[in-house]
Amino acid sequence: MKTCCIAGHQDIPRNKTEFVKKRLREEIEQAVEDGYHHFISTFTDGAGLYGAEIVTDIISRNPAITLEAAFVDIAHARRVLEDHQALPLLLICNIIGNHTDLENPGDTLRGNRFIANQSGRLIVVYQDREQGEVNNDSTVQLMRFAHVLELEERIIEV
Repeated sequence: MKTCCIAGHQDIPRNKTEFVKKRLREEIEQAVEDGYHHFISTFTDGAGLYGAEIVTDIISRNPAITLEAAFVDIAHARRVLEDHQALPLLLICNIIGNHTDLENPGDTLRGNRFIANQSGRLIVVYQDREQGEVNNDSTVQLMRFAHVLELEERIIEV
């Protein structure tokens, strides 16, 4: 089964939200056409949740599609479990994975490595960062893993 990951920056400007949702839908629908049937979402605010919403909509028409929630940070997993908008999406997931480093709770390295290793394609919403921010950015970290593993990357720039 071909796997596609949906991830990206959380702080999408409000005036770009509809653009991002439209592009995510196009990329996810193209992934389905290209034979991807398993989608991993980080369930982060912004790109992760938008992607999960789109995949659940596709699942309602095509039950062969599956969705996995992959948590890379324990604090984020807790927030999603308490989020009344995210919880219904989470309940549709076929797999819910906690890939956090329990010894280093804020470290997303382990989770991002897992996601990259499972995926053949990465759909990522990317917003350019200042140089200092890039070094500590989980989305950029995931993109680096994808590049090293030679995954197909579909970047939606904001």
